[in-house]
Amino acid sequence: MSNNVVEYDTSGGKIRLSTDLIRKYLVSGQGNVTDQEIAMFLQLCKYQKLNPWLKEAYLIKYSDRYPASIVTSKETFLKRATRNAKYVGHEAGWKITKDGKVTGAWAKIYVKDYQVPIYVEVDMDEYRQDNRMWKEKGKTMIRKVALVQALREAFPEAFGGMQSIEEMPTGNVDIDKKPIDIISIQEESKEEKDKAKLGRKKVESKQKKEQEEARIEREKYEADMKEIKRLQAKHQTRLEAEKNEIERV
Repeated sequence: MSNNVVEYDTSGGKIRLSTDLIRKYLVSGQGNVTDQEIAMFLQLCKYQKLNPWLKEAYLIKYSDRYPASIVTSKETFLKRATRNAKYVGHEAGWKITKDGKVTGAWAKIYVKDYQVPIYVEVDMDEYRQDNRMWKEKGKTMIRKVALVQALREAFPEAFGGMQSIEEMPTGNVDIDKKPIDIISIQEESKEEKDKAKLGRKKVESKQKKEQEEARIEREKYEADMKEIKRLQAKHQTRLEAEKNEIERV
């Protein structure tokens, strides 16, 4: 796959993203992402103006047996909602049985000019995953699921194609939510380019040297052949002169 490079505007400014950068810096998990999965991630980020360097989106491949998960952080959903002129606020909580067991969560999104809020309920059994985050913070995770689903239902044009980390299977991959220092990456990329450029110069220099040596050898060969032809002609002239001398005698 060729290194497809795109530039687009985000709420934090213009960013540059490429298939090589995604594969090298933006994939979580132990699986090997495919070219198609990288292309889909790139197009989603561009279409939704997501900045993966700020961890607004993740490409997770925890096993080669399963397709990669392309997910968005809950914070991204909330930040976008608060910038929407129709967003008024939200509420979220849990579905709890009489004996205190959390069986799910709910969320309400208040939208300007709507007579009733957008309301969503989700069940724990539908989303619980067998990983560390859900085992340790299942209550927090299911609430996030309810909230992002309600936000997506309230503002479908803003969140089309976006799924949260909590909604998608991510295995036991620990997601690093710390923003990536793009300046260091750019400097590293520049250093790699400089090394590649230096390597190309060395190759070109070697090629030029080899070409020059080949030219010298060719000219030497041509000079030797010219000398051989001259000597052969001289010898042939001497033989003909001797033959003529014998015939006269």
